[in-house]
Amino acid sequence: MLSRHRQETRFPESPSTRLTFTGSGQTTRKLRIPSWTSNARIRINGTTNPSTMPTLNPASIRTTSTPLQFTATASTGPVNLLPFYAMHGQRYTVYWRIGSAAP
Repeated sequence: MLSRHRQETRFPESPSTRLTFTGSGQTTRKLRIPSWTSNARIRINGTTNPSTMPTLNPASIRTTSTPLQFTATASTGPVNLLPFYAMHGQRYTVYWRIGSAAP
């Protein structure tokens, strides 16, 4: 069971951050690497692992009955798309790689 996490950074003076997780057992974490970064990498226990971003299929974007809200299909499954102002400050924000040209 994961018991604790800690983030160490000197951003923006230093272009890196360190996340330390302590405990035992398996856990799932989602990390966002902004597209404006360069040479970003993730290392787990000293080993570099490639990261992938979910791919959004623009042709699958559909309107909903709520203004400015949409549904779509991503490489990870169905998603709800909300306007930025509704998600700003939330703990979970996704930046998408677009799989093809917008319809």
